[in-house]
Amino acid sequence: MHLALSHLHAMNFLHRDVKPENILIAQDGNIKLADFGLIAPMAEDGCIGNNMSGTHDYFAPEVFTESRVSTSIDFWALVVSV
Repeated sequence: MHLALSHLHAMNFLHRDVKPENILIAQDGNIKLADFGLIAPMAEDGCIGNNMSGTHDYFAPEVFTESRVSTSIDFWALVVSV
């Protein structure tokens, strides 16, 4: 899952809704990231404006305090999910 998020971030996008329901495990054991409905392009500085999109139970602390957020919000949600 880390590789999937890293690839998405390398393409300059944030997922913004990483949660158990969006982590799929195929019969062959491959893990897939799903639901790209809240994906957002990052600016050149690697951040996006914070509009508090996603599932509140998996929000990183900075979502509640910062006007701009970065890739750390996706990784926080991943850790909370597992």
